[in-house]
Amino acid sequence: MASKIISYRRDIITYKKFLKSELLRLTFNDGKFIIDKDNLNNKRGIYLYLPNFKVGKLIRAKSRISKAFKITLSEEQILKIEKEIEEWMKDKKL
Repeated sequence: MASKIISYRRDIITYKKFLKSELLRLTFNDGKFIIDKDNLNNKRGIYLYLPNFKVGKLIRAKSRISKAFKITLSEEQILKIEKEIEEWMKDKKL
């Protein structure tokens, strides 16, 4: 009997591995950051572990995010991403 494959991904902030189902995927498409709820977007993406997510932590991972998306990001862009994630979390009541 074949074993089930369990997918792990790294959180961009803590760089720890978590189950893919526990993470939120953020993609960059046509100059915009999109929260990929269903992991259906085939663009480059990063993963965030939401229970550890706090405002201001994405700025620490600015270089990792820039490297993952192969673009240079300003602090204003990072803060905008954080705001979008916070609004999404409020809508989902997480």
